[in-house]
Amino acid sequence: ALEGTQIVTSSVVASTITTIVVFLPISLMEGMSGQLFKQLGFTIVFGLCASLVSALSLVPLLFYRLTPREKEGWPVSKYLLRIEDAYGRFLKKTFHHKGLVVLVSVGLLVFSFAMMPFIHMELMPDVDQGMVSIEVDTKPGLKLEELDKTLRSLEELVSASPDVDRYSVSGGGGSMFSTSTAGSSLTVYLKEDREKSTDEWVDIWREQTADYRNCDVSVSAQSMMSSYTGGGNAQVNLQGNDLNVLREASRQVEDLMHQHPDIVRVSSSLTSGNPQAEVVVDPIKATAAGLTPAQVVSSVYGVLSGTTPDTLRMDGHEYDITVEFPEGSYETVADLSGLMISAPSGRQIPLLDVASIEYSNAPQSIDRKNNQYVVTITGQPTTAAQLTAAAEINQQVAQMELPAGVSITQNEITESMNEEFSALFGALAVAVWLVFMVMAIQFESMRFSIIVMICIPFSLVGSLLLMLTSQVTLSMVSILGFLMLVGTVVNNGILFIDTANQYRSSMDAETALVYAGKSRLRPILMTTLTTVLSMIPMGLGIGDGAEIMQGMAVVIIGGLTASTILTLLLLPTFYLLFRGKPHKEYESPEDKEAKKPKPELTQEELITQ
Repeated sequence: ALEGTQIVTSSVVASTITTIVVFLPISLMEGMSGQLFKQLGFTIVFGLCASLVSALSLVPLLFYRLTPREKEGWPVSKYLLRIEDAYGRFLKKTFHHKGLVVLVSVGLLVFSFAMMPFIHMELMPDVDQGMVSIEVDTKPGLKLEELDKTLRSLEELVSASPDVDRYSVSGGGGSMFSTSTAGSSLTVYLKEDREKSTDEWVDIWREQTADYRNCDVSVSAQSMMSSYTGGGNAQVNLQGNDLNVLREASRQVEDLMHQHPDIVRVSSSLTSGNPQAEVVVDPIKATAAGLTPAQVVSSVYGVLSGTTPDTLRMDGHEYDITVEFPEGSYETVADLSGLMISAPSGRQIPLLDVASIEYSNAPQSIDRKNNQYVVTITGQPTTAAQLTAAAEINQQVAQMELPAGVSITQNEITESMNEEFSALFGALAVAVWLVFMVMAIQFESMRFSIIVMICIPFSLVGSLLLMLTSQVTLSMVSILGFLMLVGTVVNNGILFIDTANQYRSSMDAETALVYAGKSRLRPILMTTLTTVLSMIPMGLGIGDGAEIMQGMAVVIIGGLTASTILTLLLLPTFYLLFRGKPHKEYESPEDKEAKKPKPELTQEELITQ
């Protein structure tokens, strides 16, 4: 137990430190990444420190006391011995084809970079929490009774679905003076043991509500990550000084989104606000009828909200006297269209003779950034195209010829994603440098550190390939997986190289590599399997909210698997290519015999020779 501990102490300590140092940049990060991952990093660091102490003290003691016996006749042991022998023979063959090994390694690296453009990006992965939002936008002047019928129809539609647990309804609207019904919505909560996913129900309800009259029904999945992901919507921000020019550019982008086959609904912050009816007075017609525009506006206001001709004083208090039309009068735009206005001459002038009624949508908001107006156009894609529609729309908008003075700016989600990705990739670069320095101290050689660092690009092949096949996006969580992978994949290389260096003091380099590979094959496979198997439930997304950490698990599973295989097969060849002289160079028996000093010959022996 003592001898075994002394043999592996340096490699175990170095492997643990390389895993610990990758979390040092995370502990110093600020922003969203630091808030989300700092506590996770501290937990792993403290756990690894305790594990290191246990591995170097408690495990040897238990091994000494218990001394488990190896079952020689066990079938698994026989198979492992066969694998070790086959692995040793394979290594000997690779030593004679070093150029082919290098070519394969370069090809795998090129293949991994070729996969990157096909992996989609998002700030945070969305979560299926079983919540669906159904929003109803109605046309101006729609009566509350009609809105109530629409909402009741939606209630019947939702309640008939077997996976619905409960729902809540919020209805808006009112009289002519309060025509906004944009706040009408229905929030649906699905059962935990539902037969269909949230996205499937969203697609079903979108199809069933596509033909609703007098309203625009929007169906979308909601979760706690919706604010970070934008709900998978395609968003385009336009910026300019002229609001009218921006409105025209917004219409062009809206038309472009309407033509996209995967966009089911388009809205703009300038045109998708609360519906309203505007009374526009014609000054010339009003003057010809003996009215001023102010008199027309005052009459319309009096009809809608009443007039206050006088006040009543009673018991020292003043009360306004308000004169209003009977309840139910002038509640719709049609009622207002028949309004008669009294001119100073006593004539009754129809409202439509001096004014017109125009329908429009009040902007949801008028935003400004850097002293310029900003308008946001949002396209809601189908659930199947949430990862591709946004990128396609942004690419098409970038090729559009927008009016002069209008520019395209990044939305808040894209800006946040760029900031967080830059911070995480910076932390990744620092982690790689720290791992390299730890190994340089361990091996006392920059050459061996570079050899072990080859394990990192090997891991990219498996990580990117598994991300692509499982349709996992590049997010903050998956980048965290790459960060953890940097400190993990080098552990096998450290163990392999450290063992080979120990063997080189008593044998040649090729033989040392074969013995090191065969002796360390089992522990390398055991550590890899324990890590990969523990990550499989998370990688499959099993459990509520598991989608958040799924990207990290997929990256680690794919990267660690590929790195282990390629490290065992290819790393020994790179060791031969870049090896240096060991502290004690191995000498064969023939070399030792040749270096022995020969005795001096006598004169008689010289004459005899």
